[in-house]
Amino acid sequence: MPKKNTQTAFQKNNLFWTLGIIFIFFLLLGVATPLSGDDWTWASSIGLHRLSTGFIGYNGRIISNVLEIIITRNIFIRVFLYASLSTGLVYLTTKIALYKSTIHIWPYFLTTGLYLTLSTEVYSQTFGWFAGFINYILGMLPIFYFILWNIEHKNNHQKVSIYNSVILLLVGVTSSLIIENVTIYSILLAITAIIYFFKKNKSQLLGIYAYTIGTLIGAIIMFSNPIYKTELTGNSNFRHVAFGAAMWTKVSQIYTSAMYKYVFQENGLIILIISICLIICLWRKTSNVLNSIFKAILSLILISYAFFSAFIRNLLPITNFDQMMVSYLLASFSILFIVALCLSLIYIGNTTIRWHLLFYILSALILSAPFAVISPYGPRCAFATICFMILAALKLFNYVTSFSSELINISRSLSLVFGCFSMLFILIIMSTNGYINQERAKKINTQLAKNQKVIYVSRLPFQQYNWDTSPNITRFQHNMYMKRMHISITNHKLVFVPFKDRNSKF
Repeated sequence: MPKKNTQTAFQKNNLFWTLGIIFIFFLLLGVATPLSGDDWTWASSIGLHRLSTGFIGYNGRIISNVLEIIITRNIFIRVFLYASLSTGLVYLTTKIALYKSTIHIWPYFLTTGLYLTLSTEVYSQTFGWFAGFINYILGMLPIFYFILWNIEHKNNHQKVSIYNSVILLLVGVTSSLIIENVTIYSILLAITAIIYFFKKNKSQLLGIYAYTIGTLIGAIIMFSNPIYKTELTGNSNFRHVAFGAAMWTKVSQIYTSAMYKYVFQENGLIILIISICLIICLWRKTSNVLNSIFKAILSLILISYAFFSAFIRNLLPITNFDQMMVSYLLASFSILFIVALCLSLIYIGNTTIRWHLLFYILSALILSAPFAVISPYGPRCAFATICFMILAALKLFNYVTSFSSELINISRSLSLVFGCFSMLFILIIMSTNGYINQERAKKINTQLAKNQKVIYVSRLPFQQYNWDTSPNITRFQHNMYMKRMHISITNHKLVFVPFKDRNSKF
């Protein structure tokens, strides 16, 4: 017994230091990440005006809106929240996917690496942009917390306390006041949990009911904002919702122009892990001739799409091919991959894992569904779906590597190396951007002191990892940046120049 207690204490100590390292990493990343795009707007008097009106006519994301106003004004709160929420996302993702394997340190580094290496465009609008971060990263935490709570309590027959019920009520309210698709998903998740626990374990229903009531309260508060009625009736200048026959046209248009790319094509590493693991599951047991042919077809589709998305996704540049034809071709390829993925689940021997994977797939579809009829659709809209893809990748990776002790040892080493390399890589990239962003302010002040009418500002060297750091002159954010840098809009002209020309213009 003392030996077991010592081992448990050692494992907890390992977890503490692992999460501590990840927290410090995100702390440094938060310091390096500059404010950009909508951050400048929220940091101005416009943000306070929106707050004074209760965000009426803007949106119903009360919690994320208030937090955005705070973090754009206080760097210490901004960096602390960035590190805390990011570490929380890594922790919850790992715990959900690898519930019984999280005593080790490697899964946390693997999870961190997968989040850091997702689509560059999605990264730029989530981890690389505070306005996106406080909506889309924060939005995943309440639903992941509730999913983990379900996992931990499905076999617990002790009645839920009033204290825990109040916490779940608050989690439910929070989950519905951050981002719209998460609000819808939270309600559906709560209803599903009620049905499941009503059949399996009624002792936990009080907590489930509390969460459900919370989601409904939050949803009522969010959607009582008149902006949603304006959008549904087609009177909004920004967001448009399609109904009837136009809905299917909109679904096709959004999926073929953007969704397939941000969800599948640009997340090659996640797709590759899922595909290889499924192929191993397919061929783990011998089959008859017809079954073998079927598995060979599935394997070919899985590995072809994985190889394409991971290594040669730029095979058909739109500058040299018909854009519409390429979009339809690649979107169709992604749908074929989804079908092959779903059919491959039949060959997973572990029933529990198969049901978990089906849950992840359904969750990903539900979180993407609202965006199929709502435009515009941006890279950040894919983040919640990608989170469940990462869950699937982690679940399959852990399952497949458990087949032999050699695979376990190799996978742990590779996960640690991959996670550490990803963290180092992105920290160097973002630190460089952060340094140049600080230099921009100094060079602007130098030019203003010389009474220059045209102010030249260098673009960030790796601006693809941040969102809207050098806005086009036609965009509202262009003027917001000028005001933030104390550049007169009437007396000066602001020109963003390539990073390579950063010294020649000044």
